[in-house]
Amino acid sequence: MATIDFKIKNVKDRSGLGATVATIDGSIDAASIQQFQSVMDKLVERGVKNLILDCSKVTYINSTGLGTLLKYADQFDGFGGHIAFIR
Repeated sequence: MATIDFKIKNVKDRSGLGATVATIDGSIDAASIQQFQSVMDKLVERGVKNLILDCSKVTYINSTGLGTLLKYADQFDGFGGHIAFIR
């Protein structure tokens, strides 16, 4: 079973606006999607509103992974939050 690793940290800009940065390491595919969703659900449950996904270490995303990313983008938008994808 493939794994996906997350490194999560909180950051603030000069004005004090906070965000959570999640660096993803691995593939987002059928083998890792449940683990990915579990981490994302925990972030939502913790009340994260502004999420930055650092994809610099993502090696592959299949169509299931893309659909899941869109689902969470819509979910964050629905409660006034934001997801940004970098790298």
